Amino acid sequence: MKHAAKRESATQGTRGGGALALISRSHELGEIDDLLEAAALGELEDTGDARTPIKPIRSDPEVYELRRKALSKQLRFYHAEPDDLPDGLLALHKHMKGAVSQQEEIDFAVDRYGSGRPNGWTKS
Repeated sequence: MKHAAKRESATQGTRGGGALALISRSHELGEIDDLLEAAALGELEDTGDARTPIKPIRSDPEVYELRRKALSKQLRFYHAEPDDLPDGLLALHKHMKGAVSQQEEIDFAVDRYGSGRPNGWTKS
């Protein structure tokens, strides 16, 4: 009987863990939505330190990096705020820091931004 009780307890813990993971994921997605909304509303500013939530990309100052830490992962979101679209925010790229070099990720976002400029960032 002791083994049956242990199995049941372990199963219940897994079910609870699944619900907790779902709640945690939903919370993180909400936090990311809040970060993107704050960027769209112009409510973020570069504080100049490592904890800043937004940082302009030096190679293209119209492209910005949004920073978010979710659990142990550092998330990066790149968007542009082109002068041609004063009320627009262009989502360019997102990734988890560390999988590929940071500069490669930035270059990808900047290249994507540049390649969309000739057609006004509309789908072809």
